[in-house]
Parts: sequence; C-alpha cells; structure tokens
Amino acid sequence: MNNSTNTRLIVLSDSHGKFSPLEQIVLRHKANADLFIHLGDGMEEWEQVGFYYPEIARMAVRGNCDFCSPEDAEQLIILGGKRIFFTHGHLYGVKGGTGQLLDTAKEKQADLVLFGHTHEAMLSHPSGEPYFMNPGSVARPRSGHASYGVIDITANGVIVANLAKL
Repeated sequence: MNNSTNTRLIVLSDSHGKFSPLEQIVLRHKANADLFIHLGDGMEEWEQVGFYYPEIARMAVRGNCDFCSPEDAEQLIILGGKRIFFTHGHLYGVKGGTGQLLDTAKEKQADLVLFGHTHEAMLSHPSGEPYFMNPGSVARPRSGHASYGVIDITANGVIVANLAKL
C-alpha cells in the first residue's frame, strides 16, 4: 500500500515476552504498512523490534504488565483523516465490556478504537458508532489462534479492518 491515498496500520497486542511473533508480523508487513501499533503487555520485546527494524514506523501504549514502560496509557492520533484512539484496555474494564471505552471514544470523537488486554480478537462496528478492534494476542490467545489486526484507511475515508491469524 504505502501511497498517498491509502494508509495501512498493523495492530498487535499482548506479546508477553515473545519476540518471535512480533518479528514474524513485521517481516510479513514491513513493505506495505505505514504504521505498526502495539497495544501493550510487551514493551520489552517491542523495543527489540525497534532495535532490529529501525526503518519501520511504530507506536505503543503500555499495558498492565509493562511496569517500567515510559509509554503513555492511551493515545489519540489522526491518520488518513480518521481519529484513532488506542489503549491497552485495562483502565477501561474491557474484560467486563466496552461501555466505558465507548463513552471515552465518543468524548474524543474517535472513528476507530483499538484495545487489547482480553487476549480475544474482536471486530465490531455498530451503526453510528466507531469501529472497535481488539487484535487478540500474538502470543497467548484465550481462544482460537494467535492474531493481529490489519486496518486500511482508503482515499475516500473508508476503514477496512480485518483480523489476521499468525
């Protein structure tokens, strides 16, 4: 992708000390991704990714297991004209539902909300609400396969989000 009309994000979470899955995803997508986002619980190995692959654009938020991480707990960015809010999710009680996170997303006027923490992949877009994606876990999925997210924001502003198996 990597052109002026489309933006591709690769979203991953919950690597919990496992470098290999992160490297596998980076190698698979470094030629066509504009930005890699890690949603927490894996900042040590995410730093290793930055060391071995300094050419990729990457961002992160800290999770509940990233005790010494200097990363913020949440971020709001604008890419391809879309407001993207991302957090690990533990501060919003996502294991009990996404209501708190939805309220915050609406306050921030987010078009897309990314979160982890549950280790369960999820993609949702109720009518009139922002897109929600939890990419699952690249190392310790609670159900199914290890997974991550691929998001394309097209020239006409359409968000196309998919979950990919590792």
